[in-house]
Amino acid sequence: MDVSPRSDPTASSAGTISPSAPAALPTPAPQQQPADFLARLGKLSSKPPMVAYLCVLLVLGAGMQRSPSLIFRGLIIVLLYSALDLIIGYWREKQWILPSSAWVSALILSLVLTPAASWGVTIAAPILASLSKHFIRVRRKHVFNPAAFALVLIGFAFPGQGIVSWWGAAWGQLATLIITISGLVTIFRVKRWKTTAAFVILYGISGALLLARSDIGTGFKVLLWDGTLLFFSTVMLIEPITTAYSPALIRTVFGAGVALLTLLFSAPRITLP
Repeated sequence: MDVSPRSDPTASSAGTISPSAPAALPTPAPQQQPADFLARLGKLSSKPPMVAYLCVLLVLGAGMQRSPSLIFRGLIIVLLYSALDLIIGYWREKQWILPSSAWVSALILSLVLTPAASWGVTIAAPILASLSKHFIRVRRKHVFNPAAFALVLIGFAFPGQGIVSWWGAAWGQLATLIITISGLVTIFRVKRWKTTAAFVILYGISGALLLARSDIGTGFKVLLWDGTLLFFSTVMLIEPITTAYSPALIRTVFGAGVALLTLLFSAPRITLP
């Protein structure tokens, strides 16, 4: 009969008993820092959320205008702009490129072009925008924002007809709130918050000084809490390819320069309550 003691897995070769190893404690997950969140936010593509956001403005704005035909008009502009982008893009690059940037520009045109625009103007706007995008370029960068270029050109061609109305951004406080929230997310996602900040601060302070000398705070608030201004500064002003300047200081100066030009042309028409 075997009477030798059985081996103990906890015994060492010297015959001493080693204590059991303590269980490993779970490592607490590191807390997410604000800078980490902004870095991850910047890696996301801005186009799908932007398209969704502009579609919401289009549908809600058309509802507030009680004009469902504006949605149909927006669809026509998107389809025409997309078809042109596909054709010209294939001709230039010899490959089919998803026209996601065309969707954004086309929706901007739909929201800014006056509801009373003729079908001729409605068709001309996306054609001009697409042509400027593909052919007015320097080192593969837009010289002008395509949508803004088309609207300005049509405005000169049809003076006095009120081509631009900003109807999609100026239908109430809810629109301003939606634009503000989405705009804050967008300017950090595309890393253009300095451009927007330079525009908003310079435009707001200069406008308040010029138009509300007795109450600067009220003038600043009235000028800035405006869906049209916020839509322009967080959507059209910061178009990524148009503002693809380096270093960031150039983009900041660009935002300030646009603020001065905007104030120069709009000051005679701005009134405060």
